[in-house]
Amino acid sequence: MLNRKLEFYTDGAYSSKSQMGGWAALCVEDECIIDVQKGYEPYTTNNRMELFGFKSALESADSIATSHAEVIIYTDSAYIANCINNKWYAT
Repeated sequence: MLNRKLEFYTDGAYSSKSQMGGWAALCVEDECIIDVQKGYEPYTTNNRMELFGFKSALESADSIATSHAEVIIYTDSAYIANCINNKWYAT
């Protein structure tokens, strides 16, 4: 039986104008933010920042969640979602 539900919201972005990228991962439990991870990198890519946010959520889930927790990670990155859902497209 699950006794906790943790939801992680992740995102990453890159600006070619400033040549900076940033990422974040928020952990929400019972509609309250319980953890925030964030960072930035110069000279990076958008996909890399999306991956950093997702990686941070995985690491936080490992340290926050117990064996009786449901963990849901949300991402707006098609790159990550397609990899997780095994959706491969031939070009």
